[in-house]
Amino acid sequence: FSIGQFSVIFVFQMKHSVLVLTAVTLTLILRCHAQIDCNSGPTNKRNIRAYSDKCLANGFPTKIAGCVTIGSNTLSGVRAKTCRKLHQRLNACALNCLKAVDGGFSAFGEWSECSADCGEGQQTRERSCNNPAPANGGADCVGSLTAVQNCNSGSCSVDGGFSAFGEWSECSADCGEGQQTRERSCNNPAPANDGADCEGSLTEAQNCNSGPCPEVKNIASKGMAKQMVVLIVREV
Repeated sequence: FSIGQFSVIFVFQMKHSVLVLTAVTLTLILRCHAQIDCNSGPTNKRNIRAYSDKCLANGFPTKIAGCVTIGSNTLSGVRAKTCRKLHQRLNACALNCLKAVDGGFSAFGEWSECSADCGEGQQTRERSCNNPAPANGGADCVGSLTAVQNCNSGSCSVDGGFSAFGEWSECSADCGEGQQTRERSCNNPAPANDGADCEGSLTEAQNCNSGPCPEVKNIASKGMAKQMVVLIVREV
């Protein structure tokens, strides 16, 4: 729309060595167009259809690709203003009268590697909106570009681990070198889902009470020995 106009008078000429001022009027009309938001308002298809039916069919002149003016221009007033706005919108949003093409999905690509080797990971695959790509105001593809699925959902294998050793057993001898043992288990954790067993012994042994035993002295008297012989003879 016009927001103002002004005139400028400024021509100087030399005529017969006399400076003569000649008036020339220059009218400038400043036009300001509101910024057009291509993502709001009627859909692109509706804009193109309205432009074709209401404007081109009534002779509205156009240079937009694929648009054809029919007959002489019979538009005026509000109808002409509406067509000018539609024309501006189509230009600003790079639309044309060529046949609209709605977007279509390509086939999905390969699945990505699983995010985990076990215990339920995820993998994705993608597709594009290029079969065909939307064109000339056609609709975008409806749906997700990415598919997701679970993978490797089996339980993870667990390798066995030893517990701490228990207490030492009592020594097998009071003197003269005995032995004692202590045990541990393969339960920290226990092997599971084809995990490996613990490597190593479950039992540990060590020597104990290794000092010499005290000597036993014979303190029996000769009299006692004779008594024992007598008793043996009697029994025979």
